[in-house]
Amino acid sequence: LEAMATGLPVVTSDIPAQTYLVEHLKGGFTLPAGDRQAFAASLRRLAGDPVLRREQGGFNRERVLGLFSEQQMVSDYRNLFDGLT
Repeated sequence: LEAMATGLPVVTSDIPAQTYLVEHLKGGFTLPAGDRQAFAASLRRLAGDPVLRREQGGFNRERVLGLFSEQQMVSDYRNLFDGLT
């Protein structure tokens, strides 16, 4: 999440928490856990393509700002607490 907030693409495992955050091919790569070849290929692809890095990083930055802004977090907590009463 911190990398995404700074505008970086992400290469991660396809576990549920990560697939919620990282949209495969839009914000980086979500790959099968333990697939070292896929991880290496994705890192090489990003290293060799500055346009792709900027596009995926920009997508991630906007995603984080939309999902985790202060305003959004306050709204989500308010809805949570309102639902408890």
